[in-house]
Amino acid sequence: MNTRLLIAKTLKEWELEECPIHILMQRNVLKLDSQDEIKLYKKIVFGVIENKNILDEYILSLTNRKQTKLHIVVKIILRMSAYQKYFLSEIPDYAIANESVKIAKKMTHKGNVGFINAVIRKMLITPLEINRNNLESVEELSNAYDYPKWMINNWILDYGIDTTKKILKQFSKPSHLFLRCNSNKIKREDLILLLKDEGIDARASELYEQAIICKKIGKTFLNKYFEKGYFSVQDISSMLVASIVELKKDDVFVDMCCAPGGKLSHIAEKFRFNQLYGYDLTKEKIEKVKNQINRLELYNIKLNVLDSRKLNDCWDENVDFILLDAPCSGTGVIGRKPDIKRFRKESDINNLVKIQLELLETAYKCLKKGGFLLYSTCSIEKVENEIQFKLFLDRHKDMEPVSIKEIELETKSLKEGFIQILPHHYDTDGFFISLCRKK
Repeated sequence: MNTRLLIAKTLKEWELEECPIHILMQRNVLKLDSQDEIKLYKKIVFGVIENKNILDEYILSLTNRKQTKLHIVVKIILRMSAYQKYFLSEIPDYAIANESVKIAKKMTHKGNVGFINAVIRKMLITPLEINRNNLESVEELSNAYDYPKWMINNWILDYGIDTTKKILKQFSKPSHLFLRCNSNKIKREDLILLLKDEGIDARASELYEQAIICKKIGKTFLNKYFEKGYFSVQDISSMLVASIVELKKDDVFVDMCCAPGGKLSHIAEKFRFNQLYGYDLTKEKIEKVKNQINRLELYNIKLNVLDSRKLNDCWDENVDFILLDAPCSGTGVIGRKPDIKRFRKESDINNLVKIQLELLETAYKCLKKGGFLLYSTCSIEKVENEIQFKLFLDRHKDMEPVSIKEIELETKSLKEGFIQILPHHYDTDGFFISLCRKK
């Protein structure tokens, strides 16, 4: 299939269906054959979504028509053209113009095709200027990086303006692809050799012993070795969760929100002789976890559909280790899921904090004396993370923070039982991990 046509159709689906972009991409990318096509597809789809408001303001200056007045296909093709011209220097002007007109002819009527052609001709000689230097206010940062003002304001309050700039800059860079080697099936160094034999640029990560950093990965390799269970695709910051978990023989382990199954499967690989229990809200979520554990040939996991706020109906102060990877705003993974900044609302944060609190209280009821609770999120909002963790400890004086010795990163908070990883720290997702124990 024509790559740019598939890009336009994906963006149209995203606009109309309000479906998370990574789900649409997982489905649509299978229609492409070469690695170069997949790379271009991902680059333009992510880029258009990440810079949507900047592109729309620029298109408005060329057309004098508000976005609401433009046909959806016209909007999408013009956004794609502007992104390719001013964010992807490797694509020549004639290719932008010709491919855009071809797509327009397949997706809309003749009148729109002529309009698109005229605007693109004007676009190619009218610079898009973006100033990201000497930005000091919320409004300046919001306009330059195309983020909601409330989100930037929260980050400035949490971390200061200098760190906020680093977060925004990191999110504007392409994300790394990380693989988690399944050491039960293959050694990391042998997997890297297999990757290199397939022409894939791969190297061992210094942050975690099972992690591999890749620039890209081909379909052939994915089909051949992914399906054999040699590796899983998972960000390093997420892998660190399993490094903290320690289980003795016959310990009961519960993952309260286990989908899509990355952390649970990782822990199951590590503790093959322990029985693990995983819960999540819907049958669809549990099916995703089943697919994961079947692929990895893990037989020590029992899965159930359950709202984990009712988990104490199943477990009453008899769980040795609970993982609560809680529902969250997801602001730590905007680098790889840029549509989060489009659909996430400020009011969502308060609702999520309430759910997290309810889940934490349930976890407390299920945990036996001497048992451990690992609370994590892929958010960088302090109210969901450090503040949530410390308030939980304040409410329950019989819960004590546990110094996290397994993560060898330079941060004082590890001694206080938590770590907040920001995206620019290690070129990973933003992630929060905390550990405490019931006395």
